[in-house]
Amino acid sequence: MENYERLNDIFSYIDKKEKVTTKELSLNFGVTEQTIRNDLTLLEKDEKVIRVHGGAKLVNSETAFEERLTQNVEEKKILGKYASTLVNEGDIIFLDGGTSMLYLVEYLPENIKVRVITTSLPIADKCSALKNAEVYCLGGMLNKKTKEMYGPKAVEDVSRLIANKAFIGVSGFSLENQFTENNVLSLEVKQKFLPSVQTKVVIADSQKENKIGIERAFNFNDIDIFITGKKVSKTFLEKSANLMEVITK
Repeated sequence: MENYERLNDIFSYIDKKEKVTTKELSLNFGVTEQTIRNDLTLLEKDEKVIRVHGGAKLVNSETAFEERLTQNVEEKKILGKYASTLVNEGDIIFLDGGTSMLYLVEYLPENIKVRVITTSLPIADKCSALKNAEVYCLGGMLNKKTKEMYGPKAVEDVSRLIANKAFIGVSGFSLENQFTENNVLSLEVKQKFLPSVQTKVVIADSQKENKIGIERAFNFNDIDIFITGKKVSKTFLEKSANLMEVITK
């Protein structure tokens, strides 16, 4: 069976059952569990399924954001907490829609005076708890999966705004492809905004190492600081360190 045919059949199978195990798929399709894991990775990149321990489940557009909130939570909290220390009184910051950004906001001092620009509805809501924060939400169409605004109106809005720091999430990172993104709808907004920002920070947990999104988002030398987890490989640290500052937490 050709790979693309198997992918379609696997997706149809998961669509009916909603949640399956790797072993179950291996037995049903007559291939190894490693082959199934590779297939599930491709389906996850297409945002058709969500990988879970031992298998995968169907993506529900109404709960995809909430699903990501449950993945690698402890590391994301650590990364968000450290990133919050980079925010100073009086900063104007751009916050991407990544789930790690929610923890960044959670650890900000309640009385800090900042101005926040964001495409994300959950992050805008989280920022509303900061007593002295001004929150600017970009307009546009709503991506129901990520709960972010995108499209020409969002790009137009962001082209008129200025921030001194930007905190960005990505779908994956690797030495070969650098920073990549599956959510191409929001990527245009980030790419439009970043050239005007003084300090550009990417936050991505170590589980995203060697995961490859469908589009190149940024090169390493486009970014000033990369915050990731301690489980990232030594090879990655050694070979990327001369292109940007890499901080592991």
